[in-house]
This record gives sequence, C-alpha cells and structure tokens, in this order.
Amino acid sequence: AVLRMVAERLRGRLQDLLGSPADGAWQIARLGGDEFVLVARAEDGARAGDAPALAEAMMQAFASPFEHQGYEF
Repeated sequence: AVLRMVAERLRGRLQDLLGSPADGAWQIARLGGDEFVLVARAEDGARAGDAPALAEAMMQAFASPFEHQGYEF
C-alpha cells in the first residue's frame, strides 16, 4: 500500500511537469521493491541534458513526508 502511495505521488508530480501520459509522451512503471523507471519521449527541442533537471524535480516530489496509516514516510 505504501509503494502505491509513492507511485501516485510520483505520477502526480510527473503530470505537473510533463502533462498527461495519455499522449504517450511518458510512462512510469515499478520494477520491483522500491524501484521505479520513467521513460520520457524528447519533444520540442528537448535533449538528454534536460534529464538531470527532470530527475531533480521528481526527487522534490518526496522532499516533504507523507502519512500512511498513522506512519510518516
């Protein structure tokens, strides 16, 4: 249940940054345990050098703790 919350928070942050995944511009999946992978299509002049900024923005999604069943994560 906790990893589902993590995935939802990450998905929400990515939607804020990249828009809806419905257009196929990006996809996120849980590999196993606490590992997730993001595949994002480069568009509109985006380049591989933009990846660190995207990664930092994703990490900021977890900068503040969240609660689940009375526990803070």
